[in-house]
Amino acid sequence: MDMLSKRADFMGTASLNIFTATWNTGNFTPFDPNVYPDLVKWLFAANVDSHPFGSKVSVDSLGDSAEGKQLLNNDLIVICLQEIVNLENPYNLIGDFTTYRYYIGWAEVLCSAINEYHRTVGGKQYALLTGTNLVGMAIYAFAPVPRGT
Repeated sequence: MDMLSKRADFMGTASLNIFTATWNTGNFTPFDPNVYPDLVKWLFAANVDSHPFGSKVSVDSLGDSAEGKQLLNNDLIVICLQEIVNLENPYNLIGDFTTYRYYIGWAEVLCSAINEYHRTVGGKQYALLTGTNLVGMAIYAFAPVPRGT
């Protein structure tokens, strides 16, 4: 039997809203206390051209920005980070514990920032759907948590 003739029986189409972003962290650690407000500013800043390490802003002040509101109704949030570890250290290039620790650290910080913002503006809650890393790069996909779970 020709599989293509049965395609419609097993597949469908749907429109999705996907937010994507990429950020070169410049070896900035997710464990630094300053990373959280700077990450929130980068993701939800009213001025999309603002530098992520400029003046600090409160999560509460971001709910009215058009760029911030674009994250409210997404079916998927995909974020790629570069230079999550010091690439000048040869030990990091072979995938040691530090690389994995930073990968997990960034996942936790990103998820916290996304959910803190959504709590502030009454949006969806998200969980890490999947992610992967390769040396100094990492990619994370966050999906909404179904209501009632």
